[in-house]
Amino acid sequence: MQLKTLHPGDVFVLIDNHNHALDRKGVVLDVSYGSVRIRWYEHSGYDEEGVFESIKPYYSRISRNTEVELINETQ
Repeated sequence: MQLKTLHPGDVFVLIDNHNHALDRKGVVLDVSYGSVRIRWYEHSGYDEEGVFESIKPYYSRISRNTEVELINETQ
């Protein structure tokens, strides 16, 4: 799915050209006409229970057309 279909608070991971999830997890902060503001997490691996752990948040804007995989929707 494309990033522009997500809403603020949605958590996602980036998808590469071969439809494999990359280790870049982000949270949508806001969606504007040309781009989406993201709070990114630097991936640090999975814990013993297989839960995705992330560290060091940072911010950027990326294209609304970026392919992503939704992890969980805004409640």
